[in-house]
Amino acid sequence: GAGLKRGRAGFLVLLGVFIFFAFLQVIWLAKDRHTVLVEVHYFASASIAHNWIHTELAKDYPYKPEFFPYPPLLPYYTAPFLVLFGCNLDVAVLSLLPFAWLLMYSVWQLCRMFFSEKGALAAAVAALCFHHFVNVEPTFPAYPFLSEYLLDLPMSAFVALTVLHIVRVSREDTLRNRIALGVVMGLGSLIRINYPLYIPFFLAGLFLEKICVRRTWKSLLHSGLVAAILAGPWYLLSLPDLLHCFVKREFNPGYASQLGMPPVWSDRGLTYYFPVLESMMSLPLAAAVVAGIVLMIWKRAPLW
Repeated sequence: GAGLKRGRAGFLVLLGVFIFFAFLQVIWLAKDRHTVLVEVHYFASASIAHNWIHTELAKDYPYKPEFFPYPPLLPYYTAPFLVLFGCNLDVAVLSLLPFAWLLMYSVWQLCRMFFSEKGALAAAVAALCFHHFVNVEPTFPAYPFLSEYLLDLPMSAFVALTVLHIVRVSREDTLRNRIALGVVMGLGSLIRINYPLYIPFFLAGLFLEKICVRRTWKSLLHSGLVAAILAGPWYLLSLPDLLHCFVKREFNPGYASQLGMPPVWSDRGLTYYFPVLESMMSLPLAAAVVAGIVLMIWKRAPLW
C-alpha cells in the first residue's frame, strides 16, 4: 500500500544520504592528515590484528591501557578490518561507517512510529549530521567525527537502537522482541561502560508519555537478564580495574584538576557540560534545538 511505498522511498533516500556521507568521509580522510584522532581502544584492535596475523608489531600496541578498561566489543569488531585492509588509522575510522548507518536507520524507524515520513527522514539525517558536522570545540574544526575513531558514534547508534526496541516491546510484547532488546542492551554495554546510564532517561520519557506502560517493566526485566548474560562476564572479570578507574580517575579531584576540569560533585562539575554543549553547537543552533524540542512537545501527535 501507500505506507509500504513511502517506507521504500524513505529507505532509498536514507541510503542515498549515507552513501554521500561515506563518500565525503573518504575524501576528507584523503585530503586532511592533521585531525585524525583515536582513543586508546584503537591500540587494542591493532594488537589483536597483529596477533591474528602473527607479526612482531603486536608488542608495540598495548592491549590493556594503564587506566580505564575498555569493553571488548569494538576492539574485536575493528580488528578484522585492520587485517583485511591494513593496520592504519584510516581503516579504523572508516570501519565505524556501519554504526553511522545504524544510527540513521534506528532514528528513522523510531520516528516513523510517531511522525510523518518526512519528519522521520529529517530526524535521521539530523542525527548523523549533528554527530559528524556540528561538534565544534575551540581546538577542533566543525567536522572532527569525520576523522576520529571514538566510542561516541557506536554508543549513540546502540542507544538509538535500544530505544527503538523498547518501543517495539511496549507495542508488541513477544518473546522475540524481548530477546532482541536484551541482545541490543548486552552489546551496547560491551561498547562503552556508561551506555546503561543513558537508558533510564529515555525510559522515564516513554513511561511519562504512556508509550511504555506498567506491564512493560516485566518484559524489560527479561531483556535485562539476556543483557546480563551477554555482558555480565566481562564486567565481573573487569570489576577490579573498573573500581580502580573510578577511584583513581573518574571521581578523583586531583586527576580532574590536572585536566583543568572541576571535581565531579562540585557546583561547576554538575553544570560543566551545559556551557560545553553550547560551545559545541554554537548558541544559535542550541537555541534552535531547544525551540524544536518545545515545538515537538507542544504539537505532538495524538498517539502521544
